[in-house]
This record gives sequence, structure tokens and C-alpha cells, in this order.
Amino acid sequence: PASAASPPGSRVPGPGVRPQTPEERQRDIELLHGHPAFGSEDGERLRQWVAAWTIELGGVEVAIESIPPHCAYIFARLARTCAREYAEFVAQVDPQAR
Repeated sequence: PASAASPPGSRVPGPGVRPQTPEERQRDIELLHGHPAFGSEDGERLRQWVAAWTIELGGVEVAIESIPPHCAYIFARLARTCAREYAEFVAQVDPQAR
């Protein structure tokens, strides 16, 4: 089973760690932007991809209230698909998730 702690010296939170705040997510994106490993064209595309996939769900209650009831199943299906894709991504990049 995966440990709830991060590996020694790791900056990556392990499973069970509290969700990041929007400010923390933005800081991590900025850290990637300045990291030499992301200086190549491929690295820049990867960083942009991560930035696009890093969303803020603040105010989700207002969004939920705005969904027409007859469209709720579409939003639910999209959210489940995205959650599944995120879980697959985590399983591939986080050794603790394997």
C-alpha cells in the first residue's frame, strides 16, 4: 500500500495530503516555468498543458446551481471522464500511486 508520507527530500505531496490552495497551484506552475528542464519546446508544451489542466473549482456551488437540470448528466459525465484521466495520469507519474 502507498504511504501517506512523501519520499525523503521530495517536494511532491503523498496521498492523503490536503488539496492545494489556488495560490499554491499557481506557485507550482511558476516553479515549472522557471525550471531548466522545461526550457525546451517540448518542456514548454508540457508546462502549458499542465497549466491548462490545473483548474480552480472555487465557486463551484454557484456553477452547480447554474446547470440546467436536463444538462446535469452531461456535466457529470465530463467530470467523471476528467477525474478518470487525472487518476490515470497520477498512476503513471507518481511512484507512490503504483
